[in-house]
Amino acid sequence: MACASPPASEADPTGPPGFVLVVEDEPGIRSALAALVEAEGFEVETAGDGREALEVLRRRPGSCLILLDLMMPGMNGWQFLEECSRDVVLAPVPVVVVSAFEAPRGFRAIRKPIDFNHLVGIVREHCVP
Repeated sequence: MACASPPASEADPTGPPGFVLVVEDEPGIRSALAALVEAEGFEVETAGDGREALEVLRRRPGSCLILLDLMMPGMNGWQFLEECSRDVVLAPVPVVVVSAFEAPRGFRAIRKPIDFNHLVGIVREHCVP
């Protein structure tokens, strides 16, 4: 079992704003995604691989959404999902895979190259600015 996104209908638009965690090894893509999400009024944290993402999430609970690349050095996206699924605090956090590769079964995905309007729409479904 892995961390999974609840259906959009289960997102709580009146809940706490939380933050969006962008997990991407390419610095340029990571910065662009963070800047786009921040420009829409959302708070953002970033991580360069799965291990760093786990550190962020454990240090600062309250993420409303994780945007996750799959192909990364160190702890890749699949390994992150496996680790996340074993943590009762992290497992419920919605994950959207942002990758040029196929997303694991059952995960919502945004394929690279990224459609920024689609990305912002998904963030709005899960988070309150």
